[in-house]
Amino acid sequence: MSKLASVLSGVPQGSVLGPVLFVIYINDLPEMVKSDVYLFADDTKLSYKVTNAEDAQLLQEDLNALSKWSKDWLLEFNAEKCHVITYGRLENIRHTERYRLGDEELEHVFNEKDLGVTVTMDYELTFEQHISLKAKKANSIMGMIRRSFSFLDKDLFRRLYTTFVRPHLEYAQSVWAPYLMKYINIIERVQERATRLVDGFCEIEYAERLRLLNLPTMTHRRARGDMIEIWKHFNVYDQTTLSKSFQPRLRPSRRHKFQLLPIKAKDGVRGIETNSFYRRVPDKWNNLPKCVAECLTINEFKIALDNHWKDEPSKYGLPTPTTTTTTTT
Repeated sequence: MSKLASVLSGVPQGSVLGPVLFVIYINDLPEMVKSDVYLFADDTKLSYKVTNAEDAQLLQEDLNALSKWSKDWLLEFNAEKCHVITYGRLENIRHTERYRLGDEELEHVFNEKDLGVTVTMDYELTFEQHISLKAKKANSIMGMIRRSFSFLDKDLFRRLYTTFVRPHLEYAQSVWAPYLMKYINIIERVQERATRLVDGFCEIEYAERLRLLNLPTMTHRRARGDMIEIWKHFNVYDQTTLSKSFQPRLRPSRRHKFQLLPIKAKDGVRGIETNSFYRRVPDKWNNLPKCVAECLTINEFKIALDNHWKDEPSKYGLPTPTTTTTTTT
């Protein structure tokens, strides 16, 4: 009901057509460059393997092409918010060229927050900084809950914890899931400390607290999240966008029709490749029975998966709660 007004750019915030029209407007951007391009709303990422000076020059040419595209379509990039981050073994990085976007030189950074996940120039992909930040955030929220409630029973704690705390420890976990015990324990200790806030739970062992609260370990939750993500790959996501890292199993199986081909990694049990999402999930997924893997809705799948894993978690490579003893004086 507002009056008409002339605008130079942009769309009304919260509109239905706004995002669609914006995507249409920038739809030709990937065609301007030779690098791999990843778009999410108004965030654009270029990825290119640089092994010599010629590769660095090609990447700069792509940046020049993007700069020209932005001027042609009157949609300029904010160079101050654009950064360069390099991945790889330090001994193999030979070219750390300076790149420019238009007239501005881009800053090289060691860390960058991408869609809520802090990625670091770390060849081992431990996501140490992201895990530390999320653990700190979750502990901060638990501290606020402790100061706000003088009494917490089991039901109130579980509702507060699963609503306000645990999502910080699980968001995008399929990407950054830790594989070293050091970081696994950082995440688990957040939940271990949090469960002590329940009235009368201070002297009870961690495993028993989880049983009384009907909470699984965080490691179990990450394994469950992996299975949910795989189910979505087959039933929700556009099949044309699925990663080539997932290959169907040629040999038929009696378990279910969505069998994946396990691909052996070459870097051992504690290696990066072995613990990547595409290597760690096929075995657990292939072992699911038909009544679980072929569920038609996501809620049905979650319920069936929980019931299937409930009795024998160790049989499916899932951890059981560990017992910890803490002495307070």
